[in-house]
Amino acid sequence: RAVIALVYLGEHTTYAKLTAGFRISEGTTHAYAQRMIKILPSKAPSLMQALRRVASAHCGRVEGGKDNPRDTDEGLKRYNKA
Repeated sequence: RAVIALVYLGEHTTYAKLTAGFRISEGTTHAYAQRMIKILPSKAPSLMQALRRVASAHCGRVEGGKDNPRDTDEGLKRYNKA
C-alpha cells in the first residue's frame, strides 16, 4: 500500500498506470493512495519541529523553543506590539 502511494505521489502518475504496473484494480489503487495521503500528514513533524531539527543538526544551537516567549501565540502578540 505504501509503495503504491509513494509511486503515485513521487512520480505524479495516474491510477491507470499504477493499476497496470501493480496488477490491481483501479479502485484498490485509488483507495490505497488516498488512505496514505490522509495518514501521511499526521505522521509528519510540524514545520517548526522540522526546522528546529535541521537547524540544530547544522548549527548545534537553535534560538526559540519553549524558553523563547515569542514561540507562544501570546508571546508573539506581545512581541509584535513592542
